[in-house]
Amino acid sequence: MNKERISIQQQIGKGYATFWNFKGDEVILMGSKGSKKSKTIALRWMYLLKKYPRACLLATRDTATTLKDSVYADLKWACKKLKLDKEWDFKLSPLEATNKKTGQKIFFRGLDDWQKIASITIDDPNLVLWC
Repeated sequence: MNKERISIQQQIGKGYATFWNFKGDEVILMGSKGSKKSKTIALRWMYLLKKYPRACLLATRDTATTLKDSVYADLKWACKKLKLDKEWDFKLSPLEATNKKTGQKIFFRGLDDWQKIASITIDDPNLVLWC
């Protein structure tokens, strides 16, 4: 990140330390509506993309029609909260984000059309795709 330290606890509150420090491949995050699950996940993904500059991200949701107002908006919000918004260019058509310096991409896809997910290709051999 920048030289300025950002407190994740101040951004999302207490109760997510276990999730934030989790090192495994899969995690189930439980909580009620308004428990900041989506915001916490978005902050973690933007943090991890900064930490791993070779990584790209495939962000999904059940249906493509709801991506812009949910996953896309949350990742854009997290980018601003972590003061990374000058590094990322978020586009609406096609729905994606690109890191201006590293070339990293965030792809947004709905799971209602799985064939579109199967055809995602990273054209930079130095980058890898996280799902």
